[in-house]
Amino acid sequence: MKEECPVIGIKQYQNTFVITTTEGTFVSEKLVILPGPYIDSIINQLNFTIKATYWNMTSAYFKKLDPKIQYPTWFVFQNAVGSNGNQFYGFPSVDWNHPEYIRVAPDFVIQPLTNPNQRTLVPNPQELAYTAQWVKDHMTGLDPTPHFTSTCLIALSDISTKELIIDFAPNYVPNHENIVLYATGWAAKFVPFLGKILTDLALDGKTPYDIKHFQLGHKYFKSL
Repeated sequence: MKEECPVIGIKQYQNTFVITTTEGTFVSEKLVILPGPYIDSIINQLNFTIKATYWNMTSAYFKKLDPKIQYPTWFVFQNAVGSNGNQFYGFPSVDWNHPEYIRVAPDFVIQPLTNPNQRTLVPNPQELAYTAQWVKDHMTGLDPTPHFTSTCLIALSDISTKELIIDFAPNYVPNHENIVLYATGWAAKFVPFLGKILTDLALDGKTPYDIKHFQLGHKYFKSL
């Protein structure tokens, strides 16, 4: 397990992969690739790319005016109004992370990114303002002033339904049957299940789970 450890080279020698990183070199007969929004920087080294868009998502916490107030995990679907995507979600307060506050965030961005390197750690002020207005209008017992603001970067396929892509590398990549990857889409809540599927694919070449809906590499992977 290596943190902040970019992969700077992938070479193949017969059926073996040699992965060069800033923290050393690793050798394997299998590759499982899931670097989140930085997927393209990895697969470019295997001479293919992915069609994707990138969201630098805003998040904030709102102070409880009533210490007894609590909300469940929730999501609200609404039609967009101008630049306000008008979809929001939230979580209960927890004793291990700002217990006197409740997290509320927008599930939209006003301006998607074309490259993950465009990310900023400063949330979009207009997205924060829309979220604060939602809290003020609909969430009893919370101060609508945002605190502990942050951003979260995600890669999404460039189609409206934003599916996960779970697939092998395309067949024009040498040794592609030993390269599996997850790219784009909303996967955070499914990480243990996703790990099981990727393990099945890497070790057995198949999985008992029906993933046809997510095997979209033929549409979204392009040769360089």
